[in-house]
Amino acid sequence: MRTLLRTIGCAWLLYAAVASAQNYPEKAVTMVAPFPAGGSVDLVARAVAQQMSEIWKQPVIVSNRPGASGVIGVEAVVRWPPTATPC
Repeated sequence: MRTLLRTIGCAWLLYAAVASAQNYPEKAVTMVAPFPAGGSVDLVARAVAQQMSEIWKQPVIVSNRPGASGVIGVEAVVRWPPTATPC
């Protein structure tokens, strides 16, 4: 349950932080879910991604990176290539 609330909280913070930016995103966005597909975190991530896609008019892709109690997903985000323009 805590993980679900954290995921919702993180998604809400991402949404709130980007809501004021007019030109973001210019291309597809990838959301990393650090748990297996089909679980509660995945379902919430996909629901949030769908809403974000509709608001931003850009695709939001959910990438599941399960393993090591979420550490693999966190490492994937940390090692993700930086964007050309920081937000």
